[in-house]
Amino acid sequence: MVTLIKDLIPIADAAVDAVKRAGFEHRSPTPLVDDFWVTSLTPSSSEVMFRELSNSQSSDSTSRRIFTVQPCVRFADLAPWSDGVHLLYFHMLTCFVINCEDPLDDVKWFSDVLRTLGAPVKDSYFTYFSGNSHLVPKPQLTGFDGAFLERVGVSRERCVPCSGLANYQVNLHRDETGNKYEVWGPKIEIMSNLGSGIEYGTLIYGRGIVPHQKEPFAPTLSLVVGLERLAQVKNGYESFWEMPSMNRFRELAIRHFFGNRPSKPLIADVEHSLELIMTLLCIARDVPDLAPGERGVRNQLHRIVRTTSRKLAHIGLKVCDVLKISQEGLAGVHFHPDVVKRVATWLGD
Repeated sequence: MVTLIKDLIPIADAAVDAVKRAGFEHRSPTPLVDDFWVTSLTPSSSEVMFRELSNSQSSDSTSRRIFTVQPCVRFADLAPWSDGVHLLYFHMLTCFVINCEDPLDDVKWFSDVLRTLGAPVKDSYFTYFSGNSHLVPKPQLTGFDGAFLERVGVSRERCVPCSGLANYQVNLHRDETGNKYEVWGPKIEIMSNLGSGIEYGTLIYGRGIVPHQKEPFAPTLSLVVGLERLAQVKNGYESFWEMPSMNRFRELAIRHFFGNRPSKPLIADVEHSLELIMTLLCIARDVPDLAPGERGVRNQLHRIVRTTSRKLAHIGLKVCDVLKISQEGLAGVHFHPDVVKRVATWLGD
């Protein structure tokens, strides 16, 4: 289930409309808990691509255009604070062009869509894979580089070469049954010039392997934009917390718990606590049978719950009070009382 704060709904609706008009067919997103992801909640939309490829014959040369809006949870590799950019719970709008022999027209279209949606494409920087690397598996895909970006219409001074694996996707994944999925290929990242740079779009041109098919699948183009980050860069917000509804949520919590003069470190702790609570509420709603545990995805939930408990204890907040503020302050997002009770139980309240 997609949970969007009020600020994101217009830009998400406009993006989906643009994608549908271009002929992309909708595919259901991966559930937050899925056999494809053995040890974590779903962190990306790649299962949707592999599902599509697995359901087709390796000899099928038909080009197909599909898209999904994927709710994601990313926890393991994030810092223990909220930086306003790397969110725990977020949404990826991903377009896949299956059997894409020439990505030029689709990348031009995607760039135009981002511009229409308000992204600062003209002032953004585009990082790309600069050439051969011994770290990259064979065969390498070429031509998705700086010269390609200039053909798209990106000025040379906005193109930033990267070496090694910085802009080359190499993923090997095994699902719960041991099936192997692999993808490799160059990628282009679109960075706004806000703050130290906010990556809001990723383009991947890759090949790979899916189970029960002898040959690597044909080149597939992935066009990805984070909806929360798109809203940020459109409005010039360096932090997710500058969005009107999130700013109201934060200010409501700070005034309620700490008065009108909190310190900057305290504000950062409040932001992280609220983001953790929001993430747990979304998980509890979307996966009602999940509970913290010692193995697999349950262990990841256990670590999120433990981090939340420690953070709340550190700043002296009670679980019930924070959950109440979350219900009052989250504009346009409402959770059933059973969901709130489930999170309170996880947190030992």
